[in-house]
Amino acid sequence: MKLRTIALMAVLTAGSAILTIYFMVPYSIGYFNLGDVLVMSFGVLFTPGLALLAGIGPMIGDFALGYGPFAPFTLIIKGVEAVLVGVLYRALPKPLKIVAFIAGGLFMAVSYGFAYAFIGNSFGVFFSYILPDSIQGVVSAILAFAISPLLLQLKKGMN
Repeated sequence: MKLRTIALMAVLTAGSAILTIYFMVPYSIGYFNLGDVLVMSFGVLFTPGLALLAGIGPMIGDFALGYGPFAPFTLIIKGVEAVLVGVLYRALPKPLKIVAFIAGGLFMAVSYGFAYAFIGNSFGVFFSYILPDSIQGVVSAILAFAISPLLLQLKKGMN
């Protein structure tokens, strides 16, 4: 692996932690944030194996914000989200690439529904958090889709 790839991964990891910590709006037991923008970008920029690491920044955000019980869920959910976005992005024709990002955002929302149910010890909370997390997922998907050409060009210029 090239040092430039490692450096770009480090910048995206730090960026996703910053977007998680400083661009957040708390609600009940969760919070809305923009860290998913860079999580999804991980999937587009890197191989599926490397994209799994996308959850590290948001996991750090969970710990920093006092949401430690969510950290293990975040690490897994965000890593799989990045892989899903990346696999779909590569498979879909250009006019449908945004579907990859939206699928990733909705996967995140549903996955966190299960995390809330597990942590809250009640499946009833699953439905309470689907809407705010879906909004976060779709907003992040649109932003990630918008910046993906710039990030791909940046990565291309680094090689």
